[in-house]
Order: sequence, then C-alpha cells, then structure tokens
Amino acid sequence: MVSTLDKEFIRLKRTSQFANRARKFKVYLDNQYINDIANGEEISIPVRAGSHQLHITIDWVKSEKYEIELAKGDNINLLCGSPLKGIILWIPFVALISTFVPKWYLFIKKVDSEPF
Repeated sequence: MVSTLDKEFIRLKRTSQFANRARKFKVYLDNQYINDIANGEEISIPVRAGSHQLHITIDWVKSEKYEIELAKGDNINLLCGSPLKGIILWIPFVALISTFVPKWYLFIKKVDSEPF
C-alpha cells in the first residue's frame, strides 16, 4: 500500500444484499491481502499509477481478477458483490454450483457514476 499523499485511488463498494450479509469479503490487490469489506461498505485503496489486479474472496470462492490501468491522477469506482438474489437463494444447488464454478459466485465491475 502507498501513502495517502498519492492521488490515485480505487474506490470499491460492496452491494448490500441478503446473501452473505453477515460475512466479509477479503480484498486483494496485486495478489496481496489489503482489507475486508462488509455488506454495503465502501473502501478507498490508495495506489500508484500503473497496472493492477484486484479480486475478492469469501471462503474458498474467488472472483475473477479485475485488471486496472490507472494514469497519474486517475481514480476508478468499482462495485463488488454476489449475483445471488431473490428466488435463486432458495435453490438448493447454488452452494454446490459455487464449488465447481467458484468464479461465478462473486463479481467486480466498473461503475461510472459518482457517488455510488
């Protein structure tokens, strides 16, 4: 991690949802653990300009790595969470599917609007 004097930030917001609401996601930047993010929480990660990879995990499940390219003075807003909501939560095979296709269970995507 870099000092807060650097001006490049990755802002990551986690969706607020019923699935996993009591559990925190672990946030990794360039394969190094950075922080936990709780349900509905937003964190700012100071970084240096350049290429970075961000991913999140919960238990054995890991998201795809999100590739980030930041120029000097750039910031990026990202949203993370799980696509599980509504009636799909009650399907008994969802947990089994996440075992065989773990990258399906979590997502990271760019959000253009500020604030989230």
